[in-house]
Amino acid sequence: MWAGGAPHHRTRPIPGWISRPTFSRDVTGRVCRCWANRSNRPDEFGRPIVCGLGNLTRRAWWLEWVRLLSHRGEIMTHLIAIPVYNEERHLEKVLAEVRRYGEHLLIIDDGSTDATPRILEGISDVHVLRHSNNRGYGAALATAFDFAVQSDFEVLVTVDCDGQHEPARIPVLLEAIHDACIVSGSRYLRDFKNLTLPTPEDRRFVNQTITAELNAALGLSLTDAFCGFKAYRRTALEKLRITETGWGMPLQLWVQAARLGMRIKEIGVPRVYLDPTRSFGGALNDADQRLQYYRKVIADAMNETSAPCPDLFDCWNLASVPST
Repeated sequence: MWAGGAPHHRTRPIPGWISRPTFSRDVTGRVCRCWANRSNRPDEFGRPIVCGLGNLTRRAWWLEWVRLLSHRGEIMTHLIAIPVYNEERHLEKVLAEVRRYGEHLLIIDDGSTDATPRILEGISDVHVLRHSNNRGYGAALATAFDFAVQSDFEVLVTVDCDGQHEPARIPVLLEAIHDACIVSGSRYLRDFKNLTLPTPEDRRFVNQTITAELNAALGLSLTDAFCGFKAYRRTALEKLRITETGWGMPLQLWVQAARLGMRIKEIGVPRVYLDPTRSFGGALNDADQRLQYYRKVIADAMNETSAPCPDLFDCWNLASVPST
């Protein structure tokens, strides 16, 4: 699971649990096993429970598992960040789902002009950062990165608020990050049997084109360059210098991560499209304009970033990584 091609590893199953293998993929194209742990004893509703924890709700079960493993040093503390812009339709539903998998939530309101600010004012269990005006998707994530770097959390998980990410996959991200610097969801790594609208053809074409060009330039094997469902180690975020404020921000991130030799891994996530009318806005609604913009972001990032680091980035020992 190394960007440079070192042998992959397998997450150690938790004693006393039945471990069901799922699959992830490193950026060199190697398929590797992760372990989705389930108890051998379901409750009366058929839900898996942790041995000795009793019949808990799904949220309570997950949070108790996190506390237990954190105490044993087997899972890292995590913050879940959600960038939002005019998400009054999806915000409350997404928050309700995300709360099942984390106690610490950060919302970055990127200058919303609908009912989103009013909804957030009535929510007391999340930390909210607000941009006075709409600065862009990349700017919202950069704000989340800055907050995470200054915190004590070991991992930052990012989830979009448009209903396209399934929070139930958060545990898979957290499990996969044990031997990676960045774990990214991929909507094209595998197919899921989920009911959703078909992927817009222009989006699939642009994604495949840019992902292929990015792989060729950086020597990676990503299958989805744009998925916002990710987990980052804080030590990796400390080395990134994100300046791209728009939709092309993930491309700048990949260039920097690859040049630093970071360990990158993908996990499969479902493709979910709920609103066929959702747009990028302005000139970027045109696929050719998006391609031109994305290629410029990659070219600028390549010019701004130093030559590839000869050694793999060590998320645990930053002293061995040269400063940028």
